[in-house]
Amino acid sequence: MILEFARFCGRTLNNPLACGFMAWCLVFVPILGMWAVHKYGWEHWEPFAKHEPHIETTGEHERSSVECDH
Repeated sequence: MILEFARFCGRTLNNPLACGFMAWCLVFVPILGMWAVHKYGWEHWEPFAKHEPHIETTGEHERSSVECDH
C-alpha cells in the first residue's frame, strides 16, 4: 500500500502537467480565498469555528499599548 502511494507520488511529481497544475493551485487558491474574505467579510477563523454571530463594532479606533503611552 505504501509502495503504491510512493509510485503514484513519483509519477505525479515527475509529470510536468501535474507539477504545473499544482503550481497554478498554489497561486490561485489563496487569491480565491482572499476574494471570499473580502466579499463576505470573514475573519480568518470564522468559516471553521462555532461561535456567536459576528457583532458589528462601533467603529471606534482601538489603540494599542504603544499608542496609549504617547
